[in-house]
Amino acid sequence: MSDVATDRHILLSSVGVLRSPERSAITYSRGNVEADAKFSFHGLWKLLPVEEQPSELAILATPQARESSWKEIQEESAKLDLKTRCIDLVGDADDTNAFLETAAANIPEGCDLTLNVTEGLRHHAFLFYALVLYLTTFRRVRIRGVWYCRMETENRDDSKPIIDLTPVLELAHWFHALAVFRETGSMRQIAGLVADRGIQRQLNELSQFFMNGLPVETGLTATRLLAIDRPVLPSHLPLRSEIERELKDEIQPLAAALPENQSINKVMKGDVVLTRTELERQATCIDRYLRTGQDNLGFGLMREWLVSWLAFQDNAGGGWLKKESRGKYEQALRGLDIVHRGRAPWPEVRALLSDAQQEWAQRWNRVTSARNALQHHGMDAQEFKPDSKGMRKAKEDWWERENWASLPPSGGGHGPLLIAPIGNTPGVLFSAIVHTRPARVLAVCSEDTASATAEAVSKASEATGDPPVEVMRLTMTNPHTGVDEFTDLLRQASLWLYSADEVRASLTGGTSLMGVLVSRLSRLASNELQRPVHEFLLIDHRPPQQQRNEPWQLGEIHYFNGEPSVELSKGDAESDVER
Repeated sequence: MSDVATDRHILLSSVGVLRSPERSAITYSRGNVEADAKFSFHGLWKLLPVEEQPSELAILATPQARESSWKEIQEESAKLDLKTRCIDLVGDADDTNAFLETAAANIPEGCDLTLNVTEGLRHHAFLFYALVLYLTTFRRVRIRGVWYCRMETENRDDSKPIIDLTPVLELAHWFHALAVFRETGSMRQIAGLVADRGIQRQLNELSQFFMNGLPVETGLTATRLLAIDRPVLPSHLPLRSEIERELKDEIQPLAAALPENQSINKVMKGDVVLTRTELERQATCIDRYLRTGQDNLGFGLMREWLVSWLAFQDNAGGGWLKKESRGKYEQALRGLDIVHRGRAPWPEVRALLSDAQQEWAQRWNRVTSARNALQHHGMDAQEFKPDSKGMRKAKEDWWERENWASLPPSGGGHGPLLIAPIGNTPGVLFSAIVHTRPARVLAVCSEDTASATAEAVSKASEATGDPPVEVMRLTMTNPHTGVDEFTDLLRQASLWLYSADEVRASLTGGTSLMGVLVSRLSRLASNELQRPVHEFLLIDHRPPQQQRNEPWQLGEIHYFNGEPSVELSKGDAESDVER
């Protein structure tokens, strides 16, 4: 590779064999300016503004052309004080590879280059085009101009106009930049061709947002770009209107619909409402990612799209981007997947899933599995296979999304559920029921305390005026060391946990091991079955003996992670009783 020469400006041309011993001067013209010269490259040099004139001339010549022309070329260059060198083309004149290799080897990296494609053999003009693409792409050569002299004029004595072909070369760059955008979503090359700084900035932003899988930012930026009424392409570019139309046609599917009666310049991200149109627009982004092999972006956004789809079905509207809103729908999908996979100890719960719920569970599992493998860059023991059965199935399912069934609510339907241990002080269960007003109770007890459960429930009913709640006793044979009993007890409780609208768990009462079981039930409900869980403590400031003697006194309740709504508690409890 040649040395880097960023301060050199070379005029490159080829030359053919002279038909007569001496060449006559020809009048060349550019606009209203004329200049006489024996060779078109000398005429071009004279017609260029001083600041645009190359500092040296390089001539590609076969041995025959050098023999017939070189002496005269040197003489004419000397008159212009133009440094000139000959690049010898050896071998067959039809050897295109030799032409390109020889020419490329003699053009320094990083230099400025002006081309004259008038002289030489006819096919040299096409070879120069390929040479320019190579030099600009790999050698950082800057093209200052490409020129051709039209020798055919109406009258033989008319001046020969020199035509600027640089816009045609620019056109090729635009074609390539548009092709790159279609294949990858990157608009950096398009931005690099645009002179308008404002448009250039928005093109770069659109590229960055789309290439990072940010659909809302992509949509807003695309809409802002389409709203610009200034021309994107330079006026001298051929096929300008056609290219601008193609560019807009590519950007249009990415553009977000504006909220009604709002200016695009005033719309913020939070103003975007989740409509069917917005969902379809985001799906279009996913389609492009998958079709261009960008599976990491495709599956990453697809996972979020499934969450948004549930939000849309639930009429989330303008709140669909809020963390708590998305967390709720994500939690529902995650819980459905866990239940469907049938992890012990709740195969009975899996049997409750409808066909639609099972389909959605499988869909979420396939998409998140593919997404996780890609987003974690394969950093696990399992070899990643882009054509795996799971990924193929996920893509096939995605292309059929118009046929997806709605997802029925999973779990719930039986109001709030209380989990509470009962030891030697039954008043703890009494206080828990009175405070939480559950529809059902999972009472963690021992064989010795099981009988006290009924009395505590009865006293709570008298205190609240509600009918006695339904109770399932989780009886521990050994409430001090019976860790091996947990699996069966969790399995017994799984259906009730799954069917609860939310769970309230008391961490007060019973033995230490009973408290551990309550915590495990709470985690099962929250992490695996995706039920909302609220844990609390009960505090009774009276002496222990007085608590045992007078158990039916209401203690204080203190929630750890947010107090459940009163409306949900009472409403669900009452509706459950009516059922």
